[in-house]
Amino acid sequence: MRHLVDGRADVYAVLIAFNVSCPARQHAVKKLLCSGIRGKGDCLQDLREARDAIDRAIQIQEANARSVSLLEPIDLKQVKEIKP
Repeated sequence: MRHLVDGRADVYAVLIAFNVSCPARQHAVKKLLCSGIRGKGDCLQDLREARDAIDRAIQIQEANARSVSLLEPIDLKQVKEIKP
C-alpha cells in the first residue's frame, strides 16, 4: 500500500483500496481499525459505535435492495446517547 506513515496504513487509503463507498461502512471500519487509540473514547465505546454504524449500513443496504431512498432522514431527538 502506498500511503504508509511510520509503517502504518492510513485508514482512508485502506477505504479507497477496498472501494468502501458507503459512509456507514467507512465509519465502522475506521472505528474497528482504530478502536481505543484515537483518544476519543475507549475501545468499548468505539466497538459500540462500530456496531451502530454497521446496523446503519445494513439499513442502507436493505433500502437499496428495495430501491427505496438510501438516506432516510434521522430525527436526532430520537437518537439515544450510548454510555459505556
